[in-house]
Amino acid sequence: MTITQSNEGPELSALRMLQTLGPTQGFDVVARLAPPRGACASHSDAYALLYTLESRGLIEGHLEPSPDGGERRWYSLTARGHRSLAKLASVADEAALTAAVPAGGEA
Repeated sequence: MTITQSNEGPELSALRMLQTLGPTQGFDVVARLAPPRGACASHSDAYALLYTLESRGLIEGHLEPSPDGGERRWYSLTARGHRSLAKLASVADEAALTAAVPAGGEA
């Protein structure tokens, strides 16, 4: 499945992605958020975003064993993240509708 990024901000992109994909390995989240196709300017920014979202309680991460013997961090939305996503998406949708209406015109 391909997640297409729009002109929305990185936080909304990350939350939408985790809602769509469900629990996702951190590396995969970063790969989708980082250039060239993502909403973050760099891989470092994508990892920082995950840390910020987790510290705000919007996502949660947990470690699971990896087949190679190490551990991998998986992320998923929390209930608070779902609520935040609904609010952010509503604002973004409203902004998109407003931008689509010509000045003084109707949609």
